[in-house]
Amino acid sequence: MTDNEIRQRFHRAVDTTLSGLQGDPLLGQRVILQARQKEEPKMKKKLSIGFAIVLALVLMSVTAVAAAGLWGVLDFMNQYGKTVLDGAADTVQTDIPQQGGQTAWANFTLREAVCDGWVAYLIFDVTPANEQTLLVFEDVMPDDSVRYLSSEYPEDMTIAQLAEEKGYTSIVRVNISEAPTETRLQCLSKDEKMTETGMTLIVSGPYQGGETSDVALRCIAAPFEGETDAAILTATLPVNAPLWTTASSGPVDYPQAGVRIDSVTLTGTVMGVYAEAMFTVTDQAIYDSYEGGFWLDFADEAGGELPMGAFGEGSIDILDEEAGIGCLTRDMQAMEQAPASISLYAYSAWTHASCEPVSVPLGK
Repeated sequence: MTDNEIRQRFHRAVDTTLSGLQGDPLLGQRVILQARQKEEPKMKKKLSIGFAIVLALVLMSVTAVAAAGLWGVLDFMNQYGKTVLDGAADTVQTDIPQQGGQTAWANFTLREAVCDGWVAYLIFDVTPANEQTLLVFEDVMPDDSVRYLSSEYPEDMTIAQLAEEKGYTSIVRVNISEAPTETRLQCLSKDEKMTETGMTLIVSGPYQGGETSDVALRCIAAPFEGETDAAILTATLPVNAPLWTTASSGPVDYPQAGVRIDSVTLTGTVMGVYAEAMFTVTDQAIYDSYEGGFWLDFADEAGGELPMGAFGEGSIDILDEEAGIGCLTRDMQAMEQAPASISLYAYSAWTHASCEPVSVPLGK
């Protein structure tokens, strides 16, 4: 099976997870907002003086970086606690050829990109079109606490109050998604940081293209009062080659789980390891005992689950229910070299009861 076929399956697995969720990306956050408003007050915990000092220094550092508008792909990865390889910094692309991205309310610029052939990570700087516009995240409302934008403001101040105090005449939500005609890139994961000049957005999602590819992104600016405006930004993404690829040499029986591991393929990049495991049900009674909760995952030497990679997605896709053929796709923490073998373990998603792991030799 080619890398392209595996990549397509990885993308289909993500599509299956998110099927039926298309729509206005700005209106889709209403459920989150309603849930946030109904949250119970958070319990206060006492902090030791030493820990409080360390926390303050960390927050000062984060605030300084964000205020300078310097947040990049690796800054967000560090914030998430994601482990990437030391060479990841060398794969960060700047001076990216691009056109468009200017709306009536905000201007969007693609400043950084990392694309490892499987997932693209994009950093956008967004600035208001005029000084009277306050840019905010897509999932906030004017009566939300301004703390959702920045920790430097009082907790009891709302975004609307901040706008009035600073003399802003418009509050505009911003968002980025793939253009309707875009087929190579999906914008699935997003995060943001406020800056002195606007905000920085990170957008990531599955990528399927060649060594370089032109992608089209929809930049959206939606004021709470006024007409929403959107512009298409096109950019050419350079794609980094994988570090290594390895595969199993043949099937491995996993009788205690009721399946056979037909093949395993791993592709390593500086951002993560993209894995696929094909399996076939060999004992229907054992498989049915999972009551629809059968799950298969990769394990470390101690039998524990391997950490997710920078993208953090995984799924099991049943390709042929009658034949009992399925496929596990997920990303894992980046590895410098291909492993000589890898273990998988089956467990119930309902009870979490698991089988002893099975080892699959690699090196094909």
